[in-house]
Amino acid sequence: MLESMNAQRKNSRHEHEIRMHISQIERGVRKVGHKASDKQVMQAVDYLKAAGMLKRTQETKTVKIPVSRYGIKGSSFKHTNYWYTLTVKAIDKLEGETEYSSKPFVPFQTIHINTSNAPVIVGSNNLVSNNITIFNQLDELQQVISETADIDVEERQNAASDIESIKQQLAKPNPNKSVMDLLWQNISRVADIAGASALAIQIAKAIAAIT
Repeated sequence: MLESMNAQRKNSRHEHEIRMHISQIERGVRKVGHKASDKQVMQAVDYLKAAGMLKRTQETKTVKIPVSRYGIKGSSFKHTNYWYTLTVKAIDKLEGETEYSSKPFVPFQTIHINTSNAPVIVGSNNLVSNNITIFNQLDELQQVISETADIDVEERQNAASDIESIKQQLAKPNPNKSVMDLLWQNISRVADIAGASALAIQIAKAIAAIT
């Protein structure tokens, strides 16, 4: 599914062509030879969204029904379309380090999630004890920053890379507090610009409690 969406992204000539409706994702999956039901595709989309690999946006429009030729009064109703796009995290995992990646990251195939409600094993058997909430919050912060137009592209990319580095430190048995403090200075500054100060404070407190 991710590879199909990435192919669509690469072939797009306009930003609106990058986003995909669920029906387009289903066709893309089947086009590459995978037999999947609508339910299976929706479950996969829901999981990837929760994992920070997909971003969902919505667009609500008011549809007006005109007055008929018989004089029947027209009406209107709201219709919402939902669109999915690959996150920066997903693109990096699929393609590896690119010219846009300022720092290295863990390749996609080396990340193993063993469970969702217990301690998690990440990378080379690194144990993340009950840090799932922090990882989810970091993913949320990264998405907020990536969607903020007031921050230039380079700063957004640097913040995303710093957040990934924070997560790599948290995955270690003994995280380097000095490194994390240095990384967090930039993340916190960009989070303020993105209007996510409250979320950043929650994350900072949670990290301080661990380290």
